[in-house]
Amino acid sequence: MNEQNNGTQGQKHPLALSPAILILNIILAVLGAIIGMELIVRVGISTNTSIVGALFAIILSRIPLAIFKKYKNIHSQNLVQTSISGATFSAANSLILPIGIPYLMGEIQLVVPMLVGVLLATIIDATILYKTFDTPMFPADEPWPSGIAAAETILAVVNKGKKAMLLIVGMGIGIVGKALGIPTDLLGVTWIGDMWALGAFGVGALVIGISNDNQFNMSQYYVPHGIMIGAGLVALIQVGIMLFKKEDGKNSVAGKFTSSIADM
Repeated sequence: MNEQNNGTQGQKHPLALSPAILILNIILAVLGAIIGMELIVRVGISTNTSIVGALFAIILSRIPLAIFKKYKNIHSQNLVQTSISGATFSAANSLILPIGIPYLMGEIQLVVPMLVGVLLATIIDATILYKTFDTPMFPADEPWPSGIAAAETILAVVNKGKKAMLLIVGMGIGIVGKALGIPTDLLGVTWIGDMWALGAFGVGALVIGISNDNQFNMSQYYVPHGIMIGAGLVALIQVGIMLFKKEDGKNSVAGKFTSSIADM
């Protein structure tokens, strides 16, 4: 985020463990976890709640009380949106979703051991993600539609003016479109996302539509599952190559990234 334009240059970065931010993060994390579990159980998807967290922090920052002043800092707002988003995906994808496996297998007695296992896995995964962020493995400057949307929302509100007005107009279009049954959320993502990723998504949607029209269920033959496993294997190989590759100094802390593979 551009600190120079938002009055945060030279200020000390807020701490996630400071009481004001920690309390709000806990409250929103619980709320995000409930939203994530509710959606994954009822409709089979988990939503991105980062925008909700960012807007909540922005609204609180407008309350004229000393306790809410910390939320005016864009980095505080970023910590809040990160907390609720992480809680939503962790509760839905990492905790609730795997518990369905023992049920499908008819092994109900394995639900509690599975819950213990996925809880430990979630903690381990979160730790690994923290350690690998902004390394050659997971660069911080790569485009991610949800992250860009949350960041630009925060900046638009802080900077006010034309960007804030356009944000409000976009929100209005999204609300009206969704109420009319138009997938305006996907329309918004197409303006932010990467051309190749969205192109692949479009091709996949067309293939699914054609196969369903011809009464050919691809999921029945595990084609999508195989594609995902194949892509995962490629990612695993890429990560392995990076881990065992000797650094030439270009990817050090002093270079392009804030952390290196060796530090990780």
